[in-house]
Amino acid sequence: MKKLIFQLLVVGSFITFLASCDDDSETEKTPLTEAEGKVVVQDIVTLTAEINSLNMMGLDAFSTGMGNSGGRYAEDEFCGEIEFSYTETQVKMSVDYGDQGCEDEDGSLMKGKIIFTIEGNGEGSTITQTMELVNFSSDGNGINGTFTSVISNFNEEDFSSAIITTSANDVTLTFAEDGSTLKYSGTHTYSFEINSEDFELEVLKVDGTATMVSRKGITISYDIQNDLNYKSACFEKDVYHAVAGLMAVSTSIHNDFTLDFGDSTCDNIVTVKTGDLEFDLELENE
Repeated sequence: MKKLIFQLLVVGSFITFLASCDDDSETEKTPLTEAEGKVVVQDIVTLTAEINSLNMMGLDAFSTGMGNSGGRYAEDEFCGEIEFSYTETQVKMSVDYGDQGCEDEDGSLMKGKIIFTIEGNGEGSTITQTMELVNFSSDGNGINGTFTSVISNFNEEDFSSAIITTSANDVTLTFAEDGSTLKYSGTHTYSFEINSEDFELEVLKVDGTATMVSRKGITISYDIQNDLNYKSACFEKDVYHAVAGLMAVSTSIHNDFTLDFGDSTCDNIVTVKTGDLEFDLELENE
């Protein structure tokens, strides 16, 4: 499980997805309906899932090539080629799926390139990673942009002490089905609860703020008020969204509302509260 935890640690970019509204706007806001909420909230969690999936895949490729001495590298379990070089304090690596693409072990068609630059050799307490996505897509869904993560309190023997701060600016997710886009920038902080006996991640906790323009052109902003909790135990039940935590959301056209992700029960239910109105939504795994 060390490999999985290290992937989560260096990812950084997993959950950046919303947008700031203009306080000076003269547009009259309206209450959020359940039908509208389904679209807005699903955009938020879809982007989160895409970013998490991207980072897990990219860092799996990275950890595969870390033990090699340089040049190009490929193996049967990995779709694509890794080219990397390193010095005592820096690793540069590109994960290249090519223009035509190839299918990974899960059957997803991967195209484009991911370029990593990591400063720090793991012997110090801080590591900085930049991840640039160049014409990258998974099953036709494209992601372009750059993520920067600073990992502090890094200790290979105790991942639970690590804190990650990740920033993303002007990242664009393009959907294959209709060419629509999500655009976002944001900063998040990640911390971990780990089972030291079997070295397994138990809970990934996320705090932060972000900005987004949704597929419908709605400008959205959010502030995580209580850490979002992602439980590894729930992943085994195909529940990949947060199962606890509270998020305050504003949009350019709706009254403010909150998203309550629950009490750590492994389900895809989020409770939306706006004014006197409250309703539950069941999230989809896209």
